Amino acid sequence: MARRRRSRRRSSTQQPVSGGMTLTRVSLLAFAFVVLIFAVTLWVAQQISYNQIRSQQRTAKDAISRSVSFQLSQAVASYAHSLESLARDPALVSLLLSGDETAIARRSTELHKAFPHALALRMFTLGAPRLDNQTHPPISYACLDLISKARSGERQPPVELHVPNSPQQHVDIVRPVYSGASLIGYLQLALDVKVIQVWANTVVGQNYIEITQTAGEQKPILVAKGGDDGLRSGAAEFFNVDGTRWQVAVWSEVSLPILPIALESALIFIIAVGLVGLVVYFLRRAVSTAIRIDVNNI
Repeated sequence: MARRRRSRRRSSTQQPVSGGMTLTRVSLLAFAFVVLIFAVTLWVAQQISYNQIRSQQRTAKDAISRSVSFQLSQAVASYAHSLESLARDPALVSLLLSGDETAIARRSTELHKAFPHALALRMFTLGAPRLDNQTHPPISYACLDLISKARSGERQPPVELHVPNSPQQHVDIVRPVYSGASLIGYLQLALDVKVIQVWANTVVGQNYIEITQTAGEQKPILVAKGGDDGLRSGAAEFFNVDGTRWQVAVWSEVSLPILPIALESALIFIIAVGLVGLVVYFLRRAVSTAIRIDVNNI
């Protein structure tokens, strides 16, 4: 009887315990938990870095765009200021007051050579400007509109591209001529449209730029571009070019997407997961071996 009781106790103690987790399951849960914590930490750190980088990119891009816009406006202003100085010349004021059309035409021909890329320099007395599509470049409705702005008291009408995308396209600069406080005429400087590309090439630097002219509710007209168009990515952000109806959009290396950083983070995550997996695997083997040795020694 005593032997049977001892054998029952021994058999009852040797029965496997059900309902617990195996070492393999514990290892997998530990691995998944560590990977989850690492992934969340990496994602949060990456989002913080992304936000900081995007903020720095926006600041740098705005600074570059404003610099290009300013340089472009200065290039245009060099012509506009020269024309304004000419409009204040006492000899020219006297010539317009004389009304001598022959002398005015001769002086216009002489002076336009002083302006690089100039197609024509025209001097108009009050009431003289009329629509003329036979001359080159033509005196179009757009030209007359600029002169009308000067007549209404605007001292610096905006520089514009007229007759775009045609053989007659040109850049127009109009300035009023005053004798004291009285308006006596107008100066119109017509420039070859290629001058815009010259200005663009001068200010582009290591960037890519597009210069457009606003046309009311119509689609803006592309008037010039320059630089490496491989930098063009993302939506365009336009900056006004002072003294003109133009806007400039700039793309630079700081405008490029931060995809390489995302790939680098993904690579770090994959390597880290592999290392954690190796640690868990060898730790599981070590624990399993230790448990097996302890069981054998009981």
